[in-house]
Amino acid sequence: MRKLTLNSIQILVMMMCTSVAFGQMRTGKLGIGFRGDAYLFQSDHKDEKVNPGGGLDISYSFTENVGLRIAAGIAQLKYKDNLTAVAYTTTIGYGNIYLSGDFMPNSSINPFIFAGGGGIYYDPRRDSDGAANGKAGMKPSFSGGAGFDIFFNEFISVTIAGEYVLGNTDKLDGYEAKTDDDMYQRVSISFRYYFFDQDFITKMLKALEERYKK
Repeated sequence: MRKLTLNSIQILVMMMCTSVAFGQMRTGKLGIGFRGDAYLFQSDHKDEKVNPGGGLDISYSFTENVGLRIAAGIAQLKYKDNLTAVAYTTTIGYGNIYLSGDFMPNSSINPFIFAGGGGIYYDPRRDSDGAANGKAGMKPSFSGGAGFDIFFNEFISVTIAGEYVLGNTDKLDGYEAKTDDDMYQRVSISFRYYFFDQDFITKMLKALEERYKK
C-alpha cells in the first residue's frame, strides 16, 4: 500500500509538470479561487479615480469552448462632488454569472470573451462623517468583456480580464441626474485552483496501470 501511494504521488507530480500538453479547458473542469479588482467609476461626478476591490472567482467548463464563470465581491468607489469637492464613497457588493467563449482551450494560454449579468448592492456615503448620501439599494447589472487564462499546470491558473459594467441605475453615486445611468469599468486578476475531472482521473489511473505493467 505504501509503495502504491508513493507511486501515485510520483505520477501526480509528473502529470503536473507535463500537463500543458493536455487540454486545459476540458469538459467538467472546475476552478475556484480569488480575484483582485481595479475599478474606474463613471458617474455624474467627473472626479474619476481607480479604486480597488476583490472577491471570489469560479469557472466551470461545459465544453472545451464554452464555459460558465462566476464572480462575487466587494469594492469601494470614491469620488468628489463637482461643485463642493466633498468626498464620497459608495460601497458595492456584486454577484455575476457569465458565459464565456474560449478560443484556445488546448493551449496553456486561452483568450476568451464573456458576457452576463447579476446584481449590485450599493450604499453611497459621505467620507467625513459616514452620513448617507442618498438611499442604499440593489439593482440588476449587465456586463461583458474579454481576457485570457494562463495555465501553469493542470491545477493552477491566473486570469486577466477587463469588462464594462452597466449598473442600470443613476444612483450609484447617490445623485440622480435622470440622464445616463452610472457605470464602471473593471479590470481583474484571478488566481484559481482546479479540481480533478473524470478525464484527468482516467489519465492518472491509466498511467498508474501502465507503470505497474512494466
